[in-house]
Amino acid sequence: MLHRGVLRRGRLTDPRAAASIVEQAGYRAVGPDHYVAPLLGETGVFVLRAERETARVVTREVRDGRLRLVGHVVNDLGPSPMLQVTRRPGGVPRTYPVNVDRRTFEAAVDLCDLLPASRTTQIAVPAEVAAPETWWEVEVRAADGTVTPVTLAEDVPTGRYGLAGREIVVFRDRTGGLVLRDQPVAASADLAEWLPGGELLVEGGLAVPHEMSALVVAALGPVTRVTPRPGEWLLPIEGAGTRFRARLTPEQVGSTAGRLPLPRGRYALAIRARAAGGEWTDLPLEFDTDVPAAHQTARRTFGIATSGPGRAVLTVSGDLTADERGKKAQRVLRTRTYPQMRDRPLRDAVLFDGGAGTRFGGSPRAVCEELRRRGTDLPLLWNVRDGQVALPGDVEPVRMLGREHYEALARCRYVVTDAPLPPWFERRPGQVVVYTGTDAAGGRGAGQWTYLVSAGPGATASLRRTSGFEGEVLQTGLPCDDLLTGPGARERAAEVRRRLGLPERAHVLLYVAGEHDTLDAGRLAAGLTGDQVLLVRHPSGTHPSGNGAVWDVGGHPDPHELYLAADVLLAGDVAAVFDFVVTGRPVLLHAGRPQDLWLLPEAPGPVLRREAEVLDALAHLDEAEDKHRDAYAAFLTRYRPMADGQAARRLVDALFG
Repeated sequence: MLHRGVLRRGRLTDPRAAASIVEQAGYRAVGPDHYVAPLLGETGVFVLRAERETARVVTREVRDGRLRLVGHVVNDLGPSPMLQVTRRPGGVPRTYPVNVDRRTFEAAVDLCDLLPASRTTQIAVPAEVAAPETWWEVEVRAADGTVTPVTLAEDVPTGRYGLAGREIVVFRDRTGGLVLRDQPVAASADLAEWLPGGELLVEGGLAVPHEMSALVVAALGPVTRVTPRPGEWLLPIEGAGTRFRARLTPEQVGSTAGRLPLPRGRYALAIRARAAGGEWTDLPLEFDTDVPAAHQTARRTFGIATSGPGRAVLTVSGDLTADERGKKAQRVLRTRTYPQMRDRPLRDAVLFDGGAGTRFGGSPRAVCEELRRRGTDLPLLWNVRDGQVALPGDVEPVRMLGREHYEALARCRYVVTDAPLPPWFERRPGQVVVYTGTDAAGGRGAGQWTYLVSAGPGATASLRRTSGFEGEVLQTGLPCDDLLTGPGARERAAEVRRRLGLPERAHVLLYVAGEHDTLDAGRLAAGLTGDQVLLVRHPSGTHPSGNGAVWDVGGHPDPHELYLAADVLLAGDVAAVFDFVVTGRPVLLHAGRPQDLWLLPEAPGPVLRREAEVLDALAHLDEAEDKHRDAYAAFLTRYRPMADGQAARRLVDALFG
């Protein structure tokens, strides 16, 4: 390498690089009978593999479980050549005779030789070490022992053949060599392109006929650090037998909150299908065609990558621009842009924040809707993280940590939030900051609040103690309670049930689990009767055990909407009780540990420890309600004395007149 006049010699190496990155360059022909291919060694050393081509396959077909290969003899194979098929890595070669007729050769491989050993063995293989697919390289061995790879002509497409419930894939690898892959049945795409409007069209097939129900988009790892939505989306698919067609618009996918873009992240694509007499399973989507170029919109970039044996991965960027992403860009916005915006006049507008940009809900939503109901002239802005909030048309989204977010915090006269403020935020003279959260955020940012909203006199002392806030407390009641009891609550409940897909006459049990809960949601759901339905909301990072009867609503952004949809609350997380009692509907409690029973002396419902106790309480719900009627009323009077559906009206009157 010559750099600034200095000549340096050495091996090109990068121990951190992935071999697939280099292999994507593919092979190149050098003259009529040689080719070179780039490779990366185990230590990261870059090498060029130069091979003399001897046998090139031009056609292939499978009959009666035998793969017939026909091709051209590029260089002399010598007498009695053998086809050698070897498992990667380190397998024992299987050999098959090669018939040569001048410049043409033919060989047949018994594909049953490549299948795994019988699966009737009783020895259990741990999933983490089981190999889902096996790769076999194909070579030709001359009489003198020389072994050279068999190549596959560029115009021969990938072949897929079903055999004994599995699939044999015949394809050309990045070096041009012929490779066989034994694997579970997969779906293959032979057409993929972006259509106008940002729609991804995928067409393809399967090696054996299947019934197909959906295109599955499944998040690989966490969707984002703060996006709690379930990481799986099911989209419509057309097709039957061995062909399918599916369309995906990643900037508009359905969710219980509305149509939203996929969150930033990586997503595996699969086809949900079942063979005749089989069970539904997700067949990974593999690309047998060129991957389409990335699709860019005003805010996001969507791309298709491949991993493993060509499996399709959809990549989705966040909604921040290039000059907003990263620590350096954020430091510039925080230390330069924000102070500059603070020097500009305040704007008569309201910035709302629900759940740190994750939902249109809670008390900020109730205040926003009260202002909308009054026909306010104030512009209404809403903090939205990664585009994951569906808003009414007259509410302007503000991209969290985007330039407009810094400007809104610097210039909006009113800020209404139930989440902690950023540590760099500093309230300006004339700016009004209203905190509506119920936990006082541990006092984070309390020095920047103008007002703290309280559920009533009994809650005020606790809020002052936990937050250290010394300013004015507005004892208006919590506006979020209005969503459960105020005008339109019945209509909102019906709309939430519709978006969740609940049966019209379903009797809904909402189980809000605590961190240490021990109930088995599957066993609980199995014991329900008639039109009873179980919704389960677990703490972040945990997953309920159970079966298809369990409706996992852990990703729903607004718990108050779930309270609206529920007929009965089963609470392992006692915090849910304080909000739900506003509805006046029955409450059942579950404690995973003795220390979780702190609520017991004034519990507004029975405390239950096992699934059978919960089912019995549901069967005799009227008795449980009668027994705890006085405790329920006392609990409501103590913790929600102003829950009359008018809290938002009182707060808006106090703030805006």
